[in-house]
Amino acid sequence: MRRYMHLMCMYSYSTAAAFLTKPGSPSVIKHTRWLGNFQSNFTFRFGSSLSSSHANEDGSGHSFPFETIRQAIEYGTRILMDYEVTEPDISALHLLSHAMNEVADNAGRGDEQFKVKFSELGSMPRRALVADESKLYLEFLERRKNHEPIQYILGEWDFMDFTLVCRKPTLCPRPETEELVEFICKDIDTNIKLFDQRTMRVLDVGCGTGAIGLAIARKYPNASVIGIDKCDKAVALSNENARLLGLSHDSYTACISTADKFHVMNDQKFHFVVSNPPYIPLNDMTALSKDVIDHEDYDALCGGTDGLDVVRDIINQLPNWLADDGGRSCWMEVDTSHPKIIEKIISNDMKVDNVIFDGYKQDFCGRDRFIKLSVLT
Repeated sequence: MRRYMHLMCMYSYSTAAAFLTKPGSPSVIKHTRWLGNFQSNFTFRFGSSLSSSHANEDGSGHSFPFETIRQAIEYGTRILMDYEVTEPDISALHLLSHAMNEVADNAGRGDEQFKVKFSELGSMPRRALVADESKLYLEFLERRKNHEPIQYILGEWDFMDFTLVCRKPTLCPRPETEELVEFICKDIDTNIKLFDQRTMRVLDVGCGTGAIGLAIARKYPNASVIGIDKCDKAVALSNENARLLGLSHDSYTACISTADKFHVMNDQKFHFVVSNPPYIPLNDMTALSKDVIDHEDYDALCGGTDGLDVVRDIINQLPNWLADDGGRSCWMEVDTSHPKIIEKIISNDMKVDNVIFDGYKQDFCGRDRFIKLSVLT
């Protein structure tokens, strides 16, 4: 399954949480071309949108308002549009291919050769759906009508070059977090010679699905990544994803803890810290879309009055977490209002021993999104 839908910019949280694609990436360029061809095929080869219902029936006489793939997608798109679901056409495509594959799995045809790929639907618009496919598709549409995130319905989502199991209430992987991984990996690469003959220890604060830490553990064979999260469901899910990705316990493990309560022995300190903490200011929580506020973990979203509760805890802990013989840096994804505030906090207010503000980076939307902190030796 390819990652063709994304929440554009983390603060799409408060701007309708629109599912859009990350500009410029090869998968998106390919998808954009394919979707255009798909829509063209439907419009020009097979006529305009349906003007009347096309019903089929299952063996019990239950009627469905569509017969073919094309009709099902058009029906699903209309329904989701009526309920103001973001990206209704792409949602319909994902849900239909997922329904078809679920039915194939249940029928013992779960091998890859029987899978209906997302990109293949456009080449089979007249293919008739069987009753089980239609029934399951309608069930998925019902869930999406209620603005349940597509990641939860599918049960998985792509992140970087791998796929993660996704379950409520853990936050769904988002594209700007991929950028966070890219930034810390560049930092690691700069210091990689320090770890030629020894283990590189990385701490992921607020691990969620495990996306960030798992990406690092997969990229660096000599890495030992610890993920922490206050949510037991998130910890269980991140460890499950590690097992599914074939990572050993030494490469990745997650445990239950909060940032302020997490302590390590001197010989177990970390060389790098990374975090996508709760950072949405309290007053902005009311602006979140239904996809987010009604389904994803509130505590993993809200960072307190100014959005900086957990960020402050991380800053305070950095001198205790970071070892003297490593990169001694921390990368965080934060609210767009935070970088300059955090710089001021570190310089003037908190004055945490030896913690310095190294600067910030913008996300692909041009918004101040990622900060780098360092601890001086």
